[in-house]
Amino acid sequence: MTPKSKSILVTVASFLFTCISSLTLEIPPQIIANALSRSPNLRGPPIPYGFSMRIVQDPDKPLNVDDLYICAIEAMYHWAAEGYEEETLTHNGQSEIVRGLQVSYYDKPNRPINIHWKHIILAILVSLNSMDQRHVFAESVVELKQHERVFGLLRIGKPSSRTRGIEASGGSTNTTTQISAAIAKKKGDSIEVERNDTEPTVAINSNTSTSKIITTNIPELGTANITYQHLGTSVSCTLLFSTALDGIAYAATDDSGDTWPFSTTYDWSNKMMYQTVQVLKNGGSEWNADLIKRVARLLPLRMFADDECGEVRFRVEVRLGERVERVGTGTFQRLDF
Repeated sequence: MTPKSKSILVTVASFLFTCISSLTLEIPPQIIANALSRSPNLRGPPIPYGFSMRIVQDPDKPLNVDDLYICAIEAMYHWAAEGYEEETLTHNGQSEIVRGLQVSYYDKPNRPINIHWKHIILAILVSLNSMDQRHVFAESVVELKQHERVFGLLRIGKPSSRTRGIEASGGSTNTTTQISAAIAKKKGDSIEVERNDTEPTVAINSNTSTSKIITTNIPELGTANITYQHLGTSVSCTLLFSTALDGIAYAATDDSGDTWPFSTTYDWSNKMMYQTVQVLKNGGSEWNADLIKRVARLLPLRMFADDECGEVRFRVEVRLGERVERVGTGTFQRLDF
């Protein structure tokens, strides 16, 4: 073992020893499989064989639950676009800072396998589910394991913790995907979710007192409108975010570009459902994984910004030049009556 490798291991071991005195949780493969198997129409690649996790939390470093979910949703949404089965290609990387928090990852020396985006997506989903179940929202390190051998780490917390982790990895701090968002920047009656990468700005505007529209540009497709109405029942933003995160992870498993006539996902406690249904009349555009992820990201962020998290029904339409095609409908709806 080289001196550099020894230094890396000592630094990582020191950090984990500090956290280990707090809260740890082993996540076996079956629990990971259950995280993506609640929908009867689940399709996509299976959970990686032999993949497990160990979550280490530091309760002395608590995190705001809404900020944590928003950061996780942003990171997962953009990393999911890299391809579920694809390798990360970089030894380490991090999301941009969102609401003061950051998600970062890095691989381990002498690792049995390389990190793939599916490992990152599943680690974000399962770790957030775990925090929610135990009501402990704190800075965390997630060990990614293949047949009990650690091959990478995922870190969720404030940027200072991420910096220590990246330095310990012995690699550079660049990444192929970086995101930046200023959530809920209010401008009169409109809200903009701003990004500093190549994707167009998403403008969100109110329509009427009972119906609102979110407009987003989709490369090579056109402009999509998400028109939604509240159903009158308020829910916690945490529950809404948990449901949205599951929806993004679920759709991320499909790299095929196939249509999705029907999809249903749930939060970890099965208290809320996110559902989309295809509408095809005389042709038209169709639901796909990208649209499902976009709605799951944008709609909860809009409701959070407006301080009106609750049940909603929505429809999605795509404008192709002068032609408007209806894609389908959907709901975010509570189940625990």
